Amino acid sequence: MSAAELRKEIIEKLNVVNDEEFLAAVHSFLVINEKDKELYNLSEEQLKAVNEGLAEYKAGKGISNEEVEKKFDEWLGK
Repeated sequence: MSAAELRKEIIEKLNVVNDEEFLAAVHSFLVINEKDKELYNLSEEQLKAVNEGLAEYKAGKGISNEEVEKKFDEWLGK
């Protein structure tokens, strides 16, 4: 089912719902979902940094999480 078909079906079902609690829950979910999207609006500079990091990772220049933790432990003197 396409996004357009899903949207149409959801709207049709919501149009017949009279349960205010249910509608409030759906509304809350949609508001929270919108706020989540705002969290990921990156600036051009941030997008560039992310893309550079991904390119380095794909080129094999990254290190594992275990290596990072080991380096932190060494730095902290553990």
